[in-house]
Amino acid sequence: MTSAMIQVLVGGLLEATSPMSALIRSVFGGILFAALIAVGGQAEEAPEEPRFAVASIHPVSSNAPVAYFGAGFTPIRPGGQYIHPRTTLMGMITLAYNIDFPAVTLEGLPKWARSQQYDVAAKPHAGFPLLSQAENLAQVRLMMRGLLKERFGLRVHSETRLGPVVSMEIAKGGIRMKKVSAPSGPNLEGRADLALDDVSGRLISRGCTMSELRRVLAIFLRRPVLDRTGLAGFYAFDVRWAEPGNSGMGALSSGVGTVGLEHLTSNVRRQLGLQLKGTNGSVEYWVVDQVKEPTPN
Repeated sequence: MTSAMIQVLVGGLLEATSPMSALIRSVFGGILFAALIAVGGQAEEAPEEPRFAVASIHPVSSNAPVAYFGAGFTPIRPGGQYIHPRTTLMGMITLAYNIDFPAVTLEGLPKWARSQQYDVAAKPHAGFPLLSQAENLAQVRLMMRGLLKERFGLRVHSETRLGPVVSMEIAKGGIRMKKVSAPSGPNLEGRADLALDDVSGRLISRGCTMSELRRVLAIFLRRPVLDRTGLAGFYAFDVRWAEPGNSGMGALSSGVGTVGLEHLTSNVRRQLGLQLKGTNGSVEYWVVDQVKEPTPN
């Protein structure tokens, strides 16, 4: 808005040579300039986060039959859908905020949020675009955040803390894993699976990233695992170990003590070429400020 334009808008109310003309032009111009800024600000409002158009959340009875999910199962479906017949609030929060090792880094959840299972089906509006796996996952995470806020009244915040972690590094002698092409299945990253007890274990993947491997290791090590290998891409491996007299085929994810963890770390070093070292590091923690049981459908 120039002074010439302001003078035209004032028009014949005051002549340009009037003693008060300069002051009024200044005041009037300031008012118009502020109004234009306000209008421009309204036109540049931040876009709304994506939301599910419809969502059903049904508690699963404690007497319901046990559900089994095959390898490669994912609740993330093409077209921005989330469908899971047996999930917990903890699981949904973990997905929505991409939380590493929620058993340690997710705090403030009530007991029911960890144990109560839900049958959840959520879909976006009609015409939701068909995106790549990465883009689809990102959109579902955002829509899940809105769903948790709306139906569970969830409020969370994150904070970075210095604490005990496990550093995953390349061991002396280099890696002993085979690099492979990216998996073509439904998962964005290939899976890694670990079965372990105090006398035997098996760690297997047809192709996973170091991020996925550290996630699986953290479940048993009970500490966040930091990937400091610098390795990109996907790696395949199938390693087993067992004490003499044990076939190694009965390893379970329970009953793991100090001896079992020592076997795990030594075999990861010996058979994968990766060293696991306890240290301190910065870890992102998520704290639940508010949550309630879900509103009815």
